[in-house]
Amino acid sequence: MHDADNKDVSDMNDKRHLLSRIVYPIGMAMSCIILLIICILALIDKKLINRMTLRLISAIAITNFIEHWAEYFPYRQLYVLGSTTCEVVVGFRTFARTFYCFTQLAISYHLFRRVVQLKESSWRYELITWGVITAATIPFVILYYFIGVFGDTELKGKCIPGNPVNETNNRFFHIIASLLNFTTIVVCIFVTIIGHRSLNHWIDHYAQTNLDSGLDQEKFKNEKTKLAQRSFLYPLTTCIVLPIETIYYFLTGCGLEIDDLVNPMIVTSGLSGTLTAIIFFIDPALWHSASLAKERVKNWWEIKGNTNIDE
Repeated sequence: MHDADNKDVSDMNDKRHLLSRIVYPIGMAMSCIILLIICILALIDKKLINRMTLRLISAIAITNFIEHWAEYFPYRQLYVLGSTTCEVVVGFRTFARTFYCFTQLAISYHLFRRVVQLKESSWRYELITWGVITAATIPFVILYYFIGVFGDTELKGKCIPGNPVNETNNRFFHIIASLLNFTTIVVCIFVTIIGHRSLNHWIDHYAQTNLDSGLDQEKFKNEKTKLAQRSFLYPLTTCIVLPIETIYYFLTGCGLEIDDLVNPMIVTSGLSGTLTAIIFFIDPALWHSASLAKERVKNWWEIKGNTNIDE
């Protein structure tokens, strides 16, 4: 019976390793592709990424990459349990997941501020915001450290967060993590609903300040409304990425650890980079910037060709 139990545990761990080696690298690759495209646009003309949507996508892609990287390498490499390296890995995993939640909250706030409150964003304001969310993440990580979430990895059997020695602290950590996830989901849904209700007011205001007299007003409004609607898909990815993890953490915090949720949790958490990439490639902001970039390159090439002929 004992050998059978060990075999079941071994098979379960093998499945987790296999899943992690599939979903997380794909997510990292998708994040890198997004960042590469945005960098190419910036090299062609920095003004092409001045659109708030593209700047927000950059932040999401970076956050997704960090989160996937933090989750991938504990499965990719075998660390000595009880070592400082193992504890650092646990700390980085908790930082990455907490930072992911705060990033999604910041994205939602940016969209709320732009569409509902009709306030313009700027590079300076956004940099301050990212500084704030980083600063907000650090206290959580420090709290987790002092309640023993990073240590005693020998007892946990792997480099994962939790406190196997103090049950109260262990439950406290999982409840806090689940509440942060739940708050992120609720805020993202709330902002999406409020944002869609405010789109007509926003597009009227936007058209008054940005519409050229020679353009078709209805076509302009339809294009900008479609662009804004796509923007709200980014925070909605939390409705796929976070729910299973939230349930798992909450149940663990209540003393009910359900291992059957771990594999689905790996899959959904590993989808954040891929989901962002899918939305990115159907985002009108990308294709509008790509079209302008194509024109810039074409004009540059024609000017260069004419210069060579004259010489």
